[in-house]
Amino acid sequence: ERLAGLAARLPDDVDLLAEVAFRLIRAERREDAITVYDRLLGLPLPPAGTHTRRNYLGSINNACIQAYSAGDVALAARIADHAQPYARENPYIYHSAACAYAGVGDLRRAMTQVRLAIEHDYEHLARLEVDPDLGELRHWPEFRAAFAAWHLERDRAAATPVTAPPARA
Repeated sequence: ERLAGLAARLPDDVDLLAEVAFRLIRAERREDAITVYDRLLGLPLPPAGTHTRRNYLGSINNACIQAYSAGDVALAARIADHAQPYARENPYIYHSAACAYAGVGDLRRAMTQVRLAIEHDYEHLARLEVDPDLGELRHWPEFRAAFAAWHLERDRAAATPVTAPPARA
């Protein structure tokens, strides 16, 4: 209960703010979490390859999801825009951004995110394919073709026999 009031007094520490925002979500305090995420997004990007950078990028993704879930699709799309330069480092951003862009009616940009998720082998492509938040995009021939190609490639890879390395003498 007091966490939201204390959040404004917390230091500009990515790891701490990410943890506070996550706990606010778990406490079902979405608006307070979005406020903390907004503060977090204003901080400088941490150095590449660090735990703090992974937390920062995960928090960008969570902020996008929470804004969308709160019904503020315009904010979710702005967060998705902010996240684009770093999405390769956290492919979950492609999924969140696709939903955000679909939510504001920008289906072309949403489709671009879907293609990027497939291209970067996002681990939850099966969920992305059926995500109702993508709305009309799921009925686009381009969307269906992209996932048909993904299924075909996945099935091919699963059918390819793995050969054991030669035995050592």
